[in-house]
Amino acid sequence: MFLLRFSKKSYAIIGGTILLCCVFIFHSLSTIVSSKLLDGVNKGELVFEVEKGDTLSDIIDDLQNNELISNPLILFFYGRFTNSQVLKVGDYLVTEDDSFATLLRKIRKGDVINYAITFIEGWTFEQWLDHFSSNSHFRNFDFSDVDALLDRTGFDKGDPEGWFFPDTYYYTSTSKPSDILKTAFLKMKRILKNTWNSRNFDLSLKSDYDLLILASIIEKETGFAGEQRLISAVFNNRLKLGMRLQTDPTVIYGLGESFDGNLTKRHLKHKTPYNTYRIDGLPPTPICMPSEKSILAAVNPEHNEALYFVAKGDGTHEFSNNLEDHQRAVKEYQIFNRKKEYKTSPN
Repeated sequence: MFLLRFSKKSYAIIGGTILLCCVFIFHSLSTIVSSKLLDGVNKGELVFEVEKGDTLSDIIDDLQNNELISNPLILFFYGRFTNSQVLKVGDYLVTEDDSFATLLRKIRKGDVINYAITFIEGWTFEQWLDHFSSNSHFRNFDFSDVDALLDRTGFDKGDPEGWFFPDTYYYTSTSKPSDILKTAFLKMKRILKNTWNSRNFDLSLKSDYDLLILASIIEKETGFAGEQRLISAVFNNRLKLGMRLQTDPTVIYGLGESFDGNLTKRHLKHKTPYNTYRIDGLPPTPICMPSEKSILAAVNPEHNEALYFVAKGDGTHEFSNNLEDHQRAVKEYQIFNRKKEYKTSPN
């Protein structure tokens, strides 16, 4: 048997060669995993979707099919070596700075895209559902069974009108409408509770639900930021005196889909549970989703004796303490000097 004998110089050469090979391999691997995914692609960014059940191989296949990578086997071993087996479902934004390594890091962390959906102050619950249906992320959900939807939300208040706080909400590709509704419901409950607990006790409102109803009426009556407390004063003063509220938005709400945009005297005479020209006190439910400003105004009215108001045509109102002054204001702003470009809101 012959044993190969190597000199110290030979060992140094072999060791150096192995080291150079390792450095070369590491450099090559580093170059591959850190190469920009969108290099050579005519896009500044794109959305990459990880679906439920996707594996590391599925992700690499998708990237290769979109011609974003060219060394799938090396990237697969890199993914296994970095323990990238736990992949979180969602949409991920691939920017011009992203490489396979940074994208994989996003997917491991669940750094998904947050989308936004905005619900406008004063919208009704029906408008909320329509807005969901018009959104590409939610249009495939079934909104026909409202009770089932509310059950998933954890809603326990009966009629849903008024109970969801209008705001901008953020969601991911895996979010459901019930997730957003639950957040909006809890936010409205919190604001309502805090406002009711800090209320002026010299009010005719008997519960936080009365507060929500009145706030919704204030919301629909004015879009002018400085008027909510003035409108609130009129309604609170009327409630104290036992006067009917006589507010058009409640009538319109009660008419439902039959309302064509033109409110007539016949409508005001038609009795519905929401016609505050024909019923005493508040209507049975809110008529929209009120803003926080309207909720605060409902329990913090201006201290005055106003009982009437009329639209001036510029989005604001004229307030009066008695019927005579009110009738004079009606003639001034609605008949003799009615604005040609009549506006019901300041915007």
